[in-house]
Amino acid sequence: MREDIRDLQKRLGLTVVYVTHDQQEALAASDLVCVMRAGKIAQMGTPRELYDEPADAFIADFMGEANVLEGEVLGPGRISLAGVALETRLRPHPSGPALLAIRPEAVTLAEEGEGLPGQIKRAAFLGQTHEYEVGTKAGHLFVVAPAGAAVFAQGDDVRCRIERVIPLPVVPVPDPSRKSP
Repeated sequence: MREDIRDLQKRLGLTVVYVTHDQQEALAASDLVCVMRAGKIAQMGTPRELYDEPADAFIADFMGEANVLEGEVLGPGRISLAGVALETRLRPHPSGPALLAIRPEAVTLAEEGEGLPGQIKRAAFLGQTHEYEVGTKAGHLFVVAPAGAAVFAQGDDVRCRIERVIPLPVVPVPDPSRKSP
């Protein structure tokens, strides 16, 4: 149905407002997406912008799977997770503590070499992909690997090579015991 709506919109040159809670549908059917949170605009942009450049952890998780871990930006192309320094692609961000959003497809698993050490906690073959839950000192990572990638089983020790990271601002959590002025 989303393809029919998209075709009709393009053919007639119409602006269409399409309301959905299905993120995949929003990404597939839209030129511009507006994500609402608590009745306010949380972020607006193209589907690619919202997926690749989310404004915060809420948007990162809402617009597809995202592993959001506490870490540190060490400098251009360098982060630290659980004390492990890693080279990766990342958008410009000031050095210092940050929430680091890592998409499941941006992690490559290997038996040895560079990367964040971890252990396979869960493995599932889904035909075109393998899904893994990897326990690391930085937290759990959800990883999606193509069917042609190396295959791992529960209990295997692995190295998580993180190809791309999206640094996010660290937003302080309000203390509910403090009253607003």
